Amino acid sequence: MEPDSYQPGHIIYTEQYSVKTTDGVTTAIIAGYPSKPGYKDAYGENARFQRITGFIGITVKILIVVDHYNHCLRRIHRDTGLTKVFSGVCTSPGYRDGTQAKFYCPTSIIRDNQRRNQLLLSDGFNHAVRTVAISDGSSGGSGG
Repeated sequence: MEPDSYQPGHIIYTEQYSVKTTDGVTTAIIAGYPSKPGYKDAYGENARFQRITGFIGITVKILIVVDHYNHCLRRIHRDTGLTKVFSGVCTSPGYRDGTQAKFYCPTSIIRDNQRRNQLLLSDGFNHAVRTVAISDGSSGGSGG
């Protein structure tokens, strides 16, 4: 859960296979649908995730979501509602760096406090903390 800078006064949270925003009174789905798992790059409720385990707002308009069982990071653009791959080869677990990075059940993500232009990703079954460039989603290996 984190403050929703796109909609001040709201918070962003996940529910099953969806990302939502609420002001405590009204709730709206940003992407995905709570009872429909899977993998699909699409707009709004038509996007599909396979267990969301983390997310981070990297700008006011861009959210990065950790799609655990699809083994990748997904980007949601708040203006358009489009969800698409940000990093990793979705549905294909493994370990590889670069622009076609592979992850294996990633679990959480934070911004690197030392290098603000990259994210740190906990890559669960690879037992590694991986770096991911905010500019292009490429992975550079272990953080540190």
